[in-house]
Amino acid sequence: MRKSIALLLIFLCFSSIILIQSSTVRADSKTIVVPDDFRTISSAISNATDGDTIYVRSGTYTEWELGINKSIALMGEGPESTRLNLQSDRYVGEPLYWYLPDLFPAPVWYDTALKVNSDNFVLSGFTIATNGGGMNITGNHNQIKGNTLTAYTSIIGSHNQLRSNSIDAPLTMIGSNNDIVDNVFSENPSAKRVYDYDFTGSHCNFSLNGVNGGDTSFSGQQNIIAFNNIKSASLTATTDNCFFYNNNLTDSGVFTVTGKNNIICKNILDHYGSGLVIIGPDNKAMLNNITYCRIGIAPSPDSTMYANYIAHNEWAINSRNAIINPAGYLNFLTHNNFVDNHYYGVQNLLMPNNTMDYFDNGVVGNYWDIYMGSDSNKDGIGDTPFFLDSNHVDRYPLIEPFNMSTVEEVFPDWLIIPTINVLSPESITYSNANISVDFVLNKQVSWVGYSLDGIENKTITGNLTLTDLPFGTHNITVYANDTYGNQGASQTINFTIKEPFPTLLLAAVSILTGLIVLTSLYILRRHRKNR
Repeated sequence: MRKSIALLLIFLCFSSIILIQSSTVRADSKTIVVPDDFRTISSAISNATDGDTIYVRSGTYTEWELGINKSIALMGEGPESTRLNLQSDRYVGEPLYWYLPDLFPAPVWYDTALKVNSDNFVLSGFTIATNGGGMNITGNHNQIKGNTLTAYTSIIGSHNQLRSNSIDAPLTMIGSNNDIVDNVFSENPSAKRVYDYDFTGSHCNFSLNGVNGGDTSFSGQQNIIAFNNIKSASLTATTDNCFFYNNNLTDSGVFTVTGKNNIICKNILDHYGSGLVIIGPDNKAMLNNITYCRIGIAPSPDSTMYANYIAHNEWAINSRNAIINPAGYLNFLTHNNFVDNHYYGVQNLLMPNNTMDYFDNGVVGNYWDIYMGSDSNKDGIGDTPFFLDSNHVDRYPLIEPFNMSTVEEVFPDWLIIPTINVLSPESITYSNANISVDFVLNKQVSWVGYSLDGIENKTITGNLTLTDLPFGTHNITVYANDTYGNQGASQTINFTIKEPFPTLLLAAVSILTGLIVLTSLYILRRHRKNR
């Protein structure tokens, strides 16, 4: 159940990145059609105002250094049929060594072919090429979707979307809360260079993309890199508190995560060069499948590699010339299954003499398929250590492969929305006007409040009692914020305070009635005596 809830939370998070952010449009916004209304795109831009849409019919359009500083939508009929060729000025510098022109040719550069400086700008439905100049889009809440881009592109700003594009050129994206979703990044062999796709920022989503060649790099905090297919391309991250989940990496490259508190979970690395490299403390790598790589893993001191499947690699482990776990007290490398790797000796160039590195935590280690020891006490741990080489040993090797299906996936705390379970009040009728509000939270939070009968939230520090509630029907919702800005809300509880039965009035009436009866009997008796 907990695993299902965690998966549901992350899928809900991913669903948010598919939503197209809306922009404010004036009531009098209009659609300009090219070439019907204006023959060129540049003239249509000149005559557009904020909120307008420029719709470009199928065809090939050649334009000169487009500049846009308006919140408009520039939409082609489709990238298969609508081509935009952008031209810009070309410059040639002085050669570094005029007498060696073949080795040191003169530098060449171009002016920017497309320059956007606006918020709420939309670019979609084009194939865009340039004669050499790049494209620069600066602003917030911009959408670049459904295009084929063949020129260098930089996108700077926050809350921008890069979605469903085919990208055949280098790309740089800088800013926070950006979504990079469902794109295909492809390296053009005719360019004779390795493309770079660089993403810098925090709270970004890089998900459901295909990367075919080139090198992809990330830097920032609290980013999601998930469900991507990366082929013949390296993935390099200098990040803290990021989540690398369910990526498929194949056909040469290296997956390197440098930083702290990152989670690398359920990724597949197959025929992927140097495998998984972790540099930095407090990272967690778990439930990854690493197969047919030159090197399986390169662990880091003070990080955890737990329950990974490492099989059919040339070298199982590379320590990068570091002493990883000399005391044997760290839980950094346990419960991994090492199967059919060619070399189990640790690949490193230099280890200090008489230094021993332990691949266990002092209690339990890993499964090594070539370990031939026995288990006389049947506790699942070998009676003798497993020496990988003269400097590296697992003192407590597992006899059988570890059952990874028993391991629950781990999600970062910043991705988990606070949940509040209200225990009291219940959806019932109460006869007491003083009602306790009791609830439990799934995580540490920075703020808690409640709303009674739709009134503005009141801050509280924990469970409380509501006193002197009016008679009638009420509802209450409890809210909580965590330190990452996530807010959760409880279910809304509807309950009723019933007016108590008027016992005092009934007693008074009863006493008065009794007095009346007694007085009547007394008068009746006196009357009889008088007769």
